[in-house]
Amino acid sequence: MTAENPKPKIETVPGPTSLSKDGGAPSPPDEVSLVSLDELAPTPPSPIPSTALVRSREQPTGGVRERTGDVSVVSHCEKQSCMDGLQDLRTKRELIALAPTRDERATLDGQGSVQRVVKIAHTSDGFVSVYTGSTNISDGAKANNSLSCATYGRGTGRPLNLKDAVPPKEALALTHRAEMMLEAFQRKHGLPAYRLTPKGFLHDASSGRVALCAEAPTPMAGTVIVIWLQQ
Repeated sequence: MTAENPKPKIETVPGPTSLSKDGGAPSPPDEVSLVSLDELAPTPPSPIPSTALVRSREQPTGGVRERTGDVSVVSHCEKQSCMDGLQDLRTKRELIALAPTRDERATLDGQGSVQRVVKIAHTSDGFVSVYTGSTNISDGAKANNSLSCATYGRGTGRPLNLKDAVPPKEALALTHRAEMMLEAFQRKHGLPAYRLTPKGFLHDASSGRVALCAEAPTPMAGTVIVIWLQQ
């Protein structure tokens, strides 16, 4: 896989809108969109054509790249790496460690480079949802990209499955709706088969919405299809 990942022109696809039980204003529509690494981590232009690539970044002042309420994205940058981590300041937990993972360390030991980005999507009293992506470069110009969604429970500091955040029956119903919308979106835009996973979701407590994130196959690595659903 190389850095030249294609990205078709994508438009937001609204889903069906239903009336609330009291007959008032309709609930927000479901939405499906394609999200890529370069949207989450804007970086300087590069001669390498790509739609999903985290390029070299600088360490932010004080090491804090982003803060939302009492949740903070911290970052440590060295010559061959720039690693984002995630801290819950309320519970003093490190949700995503700054230290390289085993695979990231192997890349760095082989004289490659690693750019890991964490972007906060939503926070609440019970949950923290983030996008996590990376570009690992080894063997010259070969770039291995990844992008995923995750939601952490603030009570445990651990990543959750969808059924941990909503009742199991509702999790099944949301997954079924997401599967139908994902299939229609892929068919309309001629995309390869993305895959939904139990841990790949975002939780927006303020609006009562959940997003299921479908991870990309190799040709589209560094992108996710995000499917927002009203609970």
